[in-house]
Amino acid sequence: MASSRLYEDYDIEAKPFLSTQVVVIGASIGSGHTSAGLELQRRLESDGISTEYHDILDALPLLIRIMLRDLYAPLVTFAPSLFSWLMLAWEVESSWMIRLVLWTASDARVLEWIQGKQAIVTTHAIATQIAGSLRVRAEHDIPIASYHCDAGIHPLQLHRSVSMNLVPTRVAAMSCRRYGHDALVIPPLVGPRFRETTPYAACFKLKKSLGLCSTTPIVILAAGSLGIGKVVETVQDIVEELATAQILVLCGKNAKLRKRLRPYLQVVALGWRQDIAEILAISDVMVHNAGGMAIWEAMMSGLPIVTYNALPGHGRANALALEDGGISPWPRDRASLGLALKSVIASGRGKALTACDAPVSRYISEMTSTLIKGVDHRPGRGTADGILLEKAQTYARVGGSTG
Repeated sequence: MASSRLYEDYDIEAKPFLSTQVVVIGASIGSGHTSAGLELQRRLESDGISTEYHDILDALPLLIRIMLRDLYAPLVTFAPSLFSWLMLAWEVESSWMIRLVLWTASDARVLEWIQGKQAIVTTHAIATQIAGSLRVRAEHDIPIASYHCDAGIHPLQLHRSVSMNLVPTRVAAMSCRRYGHDALVIPPLVGPRFRETTPYAACFKLKKSLGLCSTTPIVILAAGSLGIGKVVETVQDIVEELATAQILVLCGKNAKLRKRLRPYLQVVALGWRQDIAEILAISDVMVHNAGGMAIWEAMMSGLPIVTYNALPGHGRANALALEDGGISPWPRDRASLGLALKSVIASGRGKALTACDAPVSRYISEMTSTLIKGVDHRPGRGTADGILLEKAQTYARVGGSTG
């Protein structure tokens, strides 16, 4: 029976970790999956768990790497209907695209990464599919946990050999359950700086350096690390609805987008920044189009979020999941956007998400403990996954409110 648990009010017995070696496998498709994997590595190592991080694209041929990493932005921007069709095609486990990735992947490279490890954690669907396929084929018997960066769950992100799906919201856990998979809700994997209060003097200094006024609302527009989507159109709609708003646009690595935004006097177009936590601290609301890592960083800092002009495929899936969970309104037109922005700005910043680093480390420690005790982890071979589920159920109470 599938289940979900919230990360609020953990009741975890303090105990030393076993000697544990974990491999985290992410993917450099955008930046969110990589940053989540590196943050997980930081948390595990701070708890004394030896951890390695690898990029699954390094186990794929050059042509496949280029297709996965470099064709994403053009497809979303210039062929959204094709991208949506591809997302639907990926839903079938026997999809030719899944078979192509699995067939071309270097099993030897992945097996080298996981050799001697006691747990695998994936932060991207492709990593999950490859690690899961190797487990099904009895190439390894290492338990797998899969961390999901998105609120909306796509079937490609799930694999029958994964012991537990780690998800950021209850909505995501419910989606896993609908597909017949177990899920444990944990805090989003964002750095600790997003939970810290930025001093007033630092906020004032940052506003001044960006040429912002301290008395008018600041809207931050997030379009992912690649700065894609209907960003200019969204800026135009915000300007029409909030004449006095100042708009900070996170263009990421998209230099062309920054140039396109220069004519807009209310806009400050920013490139790749390292001070996102401070930028969030001076803002009143975030508008996003994909539900990527930026929204978890915003929520951890207490900044309200609004979805608008959602990207096709995963963007709209995330938008719907966030709307269903009461996390982020999703206005479909300019007038509704204006109402949503005015409402959240008038309400002020909300309470930051409850954060607790312990559940990830504790759960992975239990995975390792169960394996060391000699329980067979191979799919369909015994009670290991059931034991892991029982362990997960001790980490959080049923109930709560977030997503």
